Amino acid sequence: MPARNVTKAHPPITTVSADVTAGVTAGFGLTPLCMDKGVAASLLDALQRARKTANGKEETLRFPGRGDRGAPLRFHGWDTYSNVAAKEHNPRQQSKHTCMLYRGERGMLPRLSAILRGFGDVIALANSAAPDMEIAMVHALFQDSPQARFHWHRDNEVEGSKDVERTIVILRSGHAAAGTVKLAIFLRPRCPRSAEGPDATHTRCVADSVGVGPDEESGTVSAEEESGLATPVTVVAEAAEMAEAAVEAKVAVAVEAVEAVVSRGVVEVTVDGETIAGRLKRKAEMQLMCTEEKLARKRGAIIAPRRTGEGFALATGRQESCLVDAVVDGMKIIDANADVSLATMRRLAIPELGNERQASWQTAMTAMLTLQLPFELREASARFCTNGAPMLNLLKAEAGVYIVGLEVGVRTAGVEKRYRHCVCLTTIATEHAPLGRLMDNSARSKPVYIEQTDLVHKVPAKKVWRKLLRQSVGHDDFWVNTTDVYQLRKAE
Repeated sequence: MPARNVTKAHPPITTVSADVTAGVTAGFGLTPLCMDKGVAASLLDALQRARKTANGKEETLRFPGRGDRGAPLRFHGWDTYSNVAAKEHNPRQQSKHTCMLYRGERGMLPRLSAILRGFGDVIALANSAAPDMEIAMVHALFQDSPQARFHWHRDNEVEGSKDVERTIVILRSGHAAAGTVKLAIFLRPRCPRSAEGPDATHTRCVADSVGVGPDEESGTVSAEEESGLATPVTVVAEAAEMAEAAVEAKVAVAVEAVEAVVSRGVVEVTVDGETIAGRLKRKAEMQLMCTEEKLARKRGAIIAPRRTGEGFALATGRQESCLVDAVVDGMKIIDANADVSLATMRRLAIPELGNERQASWQTAMTAMLTLQLPFELREASARFCTNGAPMLNLLKAEAGVYIVGLEVGVRTAGVEKRYRHCVCLTTIATEHAPLGRLMDNSARSKPVYIEQTDLVHKVPAKKVWRKLLRQSVGHDDFWVNTTDVYQLRKAE
């Protein structure tokens, strides 16, 4: 995930809140800022309460009843930054003591202001301290673990954060202690609003998530990819902009009505003392904010523009070889230089005789042992089938490669046929897929990149799997369930 490595800009121009952080010095370009100590304490206490509510679950923070349809609103941490104050890096502990509150999602800053008392003051502080900048990311670090305390670093030396120029840090105490939490707000130069959409920040976020860039083979960008026409995300973005434009038109009408009332010198006052014009304008702005939040929730997994953008050639085959193909793709994800022959793996794992000529877990593991490959398959089904939402649990799994067995029922002309199938899931962060991706061996199936909105509930999580399989099935009249899960990893 691009925002996981927390690093400082060069030269470091970090702003730190005075009255909250003890022992701030003028060295290293630090600039003290003033913020009410009680407001900051309330904010940090709210973060600690949300952490206790999570109570050791997969997420770091949990706000009950604040998500979609009354579901809990959950925030997760990262586990890939190794420059920590501990003796050795522990990914699981780091994910439990770090949290990514914001990384450019539309409507998330107002939402955080509503559920975290004092967060609105932090936004106001950032706007007053750097009016020419905007908030790029917000991290929370719980300092009771050395996995969340980092050595000297720069805030802009990794992909996705190169434009960060300033950081505001709010820390209750000047030393690491139990119960201490640090809030870091990363700022970048403000993007000018353009004709591409009403929110330039969101436009940049969509471009980053699509990963449009140099072609893997030719090193150039095609005209279609550069304009975004080659990706299905463009359709979603255009639909979102059309809806937002319609709401903004209503806002403009309300503003015109306000100006007309003021120009006539007529100001009608409601019972509570608010003018009619002010109420109309406020209502239109609230409607715009609600529409933006709804559109943000509807955005989900992204289908890749092609099968050749993963850094290696994806295995393409039939149903009989799906398990072997998924395993070989997983090996190349773990080790790009893995010396494995797909043809040899298929020959050893797929039976030549029998009524069902399809590779099994046992034949795949036997083929790996025969070829003396430095990888192994470990049964992991029980880890993801505990609370009735295995597809959601898989998407939220710790960083790794998982070979997932599926049962698919396809209905055609009133007749249902069932198939066994295997796909490859990786939750290892990359620049173009920070939350992971799903891959299939069908020539018609392009990888599906997981988005943050897919991790909030089991319903959008299942849509990710259906979005992958629909490409090969060709229609929506099918169902899918998980059967087995094996984790692929380096042999010990």
